[in-house]
Amino acid sequence: MDITYRIFPSFLLLAICILIGAVGQYLLKTGAMSSGSEATKFWMVWFQPIIIIGLSFYFIGALLYIYVLKSVPLSIAYPSFALNTILVVLIGRIFFKETLTFTQVGGILFIILGVVLLWKS
Repeated sequence: MDITYRIFPSFLLLAICILIGAVGQYLLKTGAMSSGSEATKFWMVWFQPIIIIGLSFYFIGALLYIYVLKSVPLSIAYPSFALNTILVVLIGRIFFKETLTFTQVGGILFIILGVVLLWKS
């Protein structure tokens, strides 16, 4: 059996881990924004359901990632999580109306180039 067919499901699972991490970031940001700005509410942020769900996404993603590491080299798997940064920047732009500068776009392009180069090696 060709090795490509054996590791393809692991790369698909890696993509799912990256997506789960980005969704977790979205949930944490949403929870943080809804908590208010008073210092006395700082500890209450941890007990919001949306924060707990966001942290759960991170936990599930970590469990899946451990499984991915069984068949994907660490030197490829871990740097691939830089793609999470791109998703989070896009989430920030689309859902939270955050600005996206020319410099950030350049950084995103370098991240994509770096991950592609790692995958090609």
